[in-house]
Order: sequence, then C-alpha cells, then structure tokens
Amino acid sequence: MLGAGVGEPVLSDAGLEGDLAQGELVRRAVVSACLVAADARGHQAETYGTALIDLFDSQDIAGQKAILAYGLLAPWQSDIPSKNYQQKMSRILVDRIGDPRINGSAWDALNKELRDQHGLELEAATTTLKRWLTEAAFRAFFKIVRMTTDRQDQWDQREAFWTGYLEAGYVKEAWFAFGKEAEARAAKLADDEDVHYARIEGQGATPTQTALIMTIGQTRIAEWSDNGATRFWDMRDPTAPPMYQSRYYGTNLRAMNGSRGFDEAFVHISHTVSWQRKFAGHLYKVSGLRHPVWGEGMRSTHW
Repeated sequence: MLGAGVGEPVLSDAGLEGDLAQGELVRRAVVSACLVAADARGHQAETYGTALIDLFDSQDIAGQKAILAYGLLAPWQSDIPSKNYQQKMSRILVDRIGDPRINGSAWDALNKELRDQHGLELEAATTTLKRWLTEAAFRAFFKIVRMTTDRQDQWDQREAFWTGYLEAGYVKEAWFAFGKEAEARAAKLADDEDVHYARIEGQGATPTQTALIMTIGQTRIAEWSDNGATRFWDMRDPTAPPMYQSRYYGTNLRAMNGSRGFDEAFVHISHTVSWQRKFAGHLYKVSGLRHPVWGEGMRSTHW
C-alpha cells in the first residue's frame, strides 16, 4: 500500500475487492500502513501519506477513519508539510470526517475509538489540523476580500496587522461573514478557495460589508470592513458572538456594551489615527500578547 504509486489499484490487483476489501486482512494491512506512516518524517511522510490518501480516495475502507487521521497527522506535530500536501491532507480529512472546528463531536468520537482500539491519542493531531484550517481560511478570506472590496488600501492595512498575530501563532479561530451583496461577489471566489463562511443579516450592517470574527487569547473580535469600529469581547461574555455560525445578525456583531460583569472587558475601537497601536495595546492589556510589529501598543482604556 505505502509503496504504490498514485492511482495504482493495490487491493484489486491482490484480488481484494468488494466485500473482501472490508475484511480483516485489509483492515490489519490498513492499520499497519497508517502506523508506519505515522512514524515517518519529512518527504517520506508525504510519500506515505499520499499513498494513504489515494487509497482512501478510491476505496470504501469502512471503519478506518480514526487510524487514517492518525497516520496522516501524527508526523506533523513538530514539522511543517509542503503547502500542496497540507491542502490535500486537510481536504480528505474534512471531506471524510468533517471540519473539527465545526464538527468537534465526530473528532471526539474518533479519538475515543483510537484510544480504545490502539491506545493512541488523536487530540494533539486534531489541534494541528484546526490550526491549518484556521490559517488557510484566514489567508483565503483576505484574498477574497481584496478582490471584492472597493477599499483596497483599507484592507491592506488590516490584513498586515492581523496577519502579524496569525504568524505569531496567536489566532486560535477565524471565520468570515459577508453581507448579502458582498456574499454574492465573493461566492465564486470562496468556492475556488475551498472555504466556508457565514452571512450577515438584519440591521446593523450594510449589504456590502464584511466581518472577520476571530479569537486571540481569551478575546473574541469582530473586525469590520468600511468604517465599522472593531469590537473586542472577553470570550466568556454571553454577548460575545459564537464562532462558526452560518449566519450572524449585524446588531449583535455591532454591540455597544458587554454583559454585566464584562462591561470593562468590552471595548470598541475605530480605525482612526494610530488604530494599530490602540488595538495592540488593548490586546496586550487583556491577554499579554505582544504584536510582532506594534508590540505592547498604546496603553490606554480611553480611545
């Protein structure tokens, strides 16, 4: 299996098709192949992983999702795969199992299965996949917004600022929401980038606006296009917008105060003079995270 080239019909060449492909011989071979792939590193890990992806892409290997995820993800806990391979690996895992950011219960079930059957853990590997998906979505959506916005200069500045936190490893979650008109302009581009997004409905936003919803440290953030002020919530605040919704209401994303007990933790800051220093200052104050360029920013609670 691991030595096969892409598209080689390994199981059918061995006479293991149909019901035989679901038998114990194939199950044990798949488990062994995944364990070998999990111990590989670098180029060899990509070679073995590509063979596994091709196998699972072309065969219905029932009940092997947990060990496949482990075999593909385990080599990359402290290493970085090539972008093309990372995208290929992420795509089959999301297609076959689901997005772990949205469908965490499916991944929790696989982790329990892997632990019970093989004494292995999938949690750290799942965290790696979440990080890849977050980064991919973050970069893809800024690309989409750049191609649909009428304010290129504005988004260039915002992309540069937030990408600093992303590359420092501080962005734990990221999700985009589009107004109706912005969604129509972005839909084709989003399909090409293989990412998902939400729609902004109701009052509080224009049809052309876009919002980036993300989590940095313990802070939930709604960054707006055009002239919308950015909102910062303590993520424990019940009024903080949840991540990964299919739709958001503009009034909720534009809230002007936090819940009782969280009033001081809620801040909204406009993109006026020195906004980068103000944003960095607030995030440093509430999380202790320094921006790679703007550092500790401007230390003030009065914007």
